[in-house]
Amino acid sequence: MLNGIDCICFDLFGTLIEITDRRRPFASMLRRMPRQKVDRFRRLTMTTGLSLAEINEEIEGGATIAHLLEAQFAIAREVISARLRPGVLAALRELPIPYGICSNLSPEYARQSRAGATVP
Repeated sequence: MLNGIDCICFDLFGTLIEITDRRRPFASMLRRMPRQKVDRFRRLTMTTGLSLAEINEEIEGGATIAHLLEAQFAIAREVISARLRPGVLAALRELPIPYGICSNLSPEYARQSRAGATVP
């Protein structure tokens, strides 16, 4: 069945884990930015290890400390609501080849997870 496949890579959020309480954490910041800055913000959140504050500074996004804290709170709520999809662990245990797990979510999700919110 898996002839010629050496490894499988799964996307973490949406495939293996579901966020049950979506908060749109960046929406309030992005509404206040010009379109070109929104595009740059999105690209940097998905492709770098920069924090929200660092990205805001890099693109001169104009987010206030209140906006940044609001986004971090919303991300923490999403991380707390994350649930492993049914059957995932059993399916991964039965794979006859190695697998990897990746995600292109903002590194802020990993920071929140390490800060106390845990993904079950």
